[in-house]
Amino acid sequence: MAMVEHVATGQPADSAQEIRHREDLVRWVRDRMAQYTTPARPMQGKDAFLGGMTVEAYFSLPEAKRERIWDELYATAIESSQEHEVKPGAVVPAR
Repeated sequence: MAMVEHVATGQPADSAQEIRHREDLVRWVRDRMAQYTTPARPMQGKDAFLGGMTVEAYFSLPEAKRERIWDELYATAIESSQEHEVKPGAVVPAR
């Protein structure tokens, strides 16, 4: 099977062993990265969302009303953010 060429690339197909090795490597990386993440779940209808509304209430509004709420909250966030002077050539320090 490894000698069969991929139609699109003209390259030899990967062997089953190479594919398993890649899959094992992906699993290994995911396992290691899991320690840096927190479990998440999709938001549900009764969860708090924007403007003191639930997800369900927000998405039941007409699109124009949702956009207006979003724009107002965005403008408020921008207005309340603090500006900082940045010198030309400034570099963000590595963490």
